[in-house]
Amino acid sequence: MHDKLETLFPGGEVRQTTIAGKQKLTRDVLTGQAMSYSMAPLPGDPRHAAFMQALEEFFQRFSDNGLLTQPTTCWISCCRFAS
Repeated sequence: MHDKLETLFPGGEVRQTTIAGKQKLTRDVLTGQAMSYSMAPLPGDPRHAAFMQALEEFFQRFSDNGLLTQPTTCWISCCRFAS
């Protein structure tokens, strides 16, 4: 989407930048973030147990001392329509 903004503002102005960062997540925070996604299978869904198991395995594999470091990118876009 970010590389297509010029098509939404023809003749206008588009300025963009990115900021790289890191999140340090505990198991509970990772689980909370994962469950906040609308596509995550909720309790009662037959896929929920497998989803939670996969999340736990992911955390165990990639965490260090109880924290998972996840790279992030914040996209900042400012656009102006042509006058």
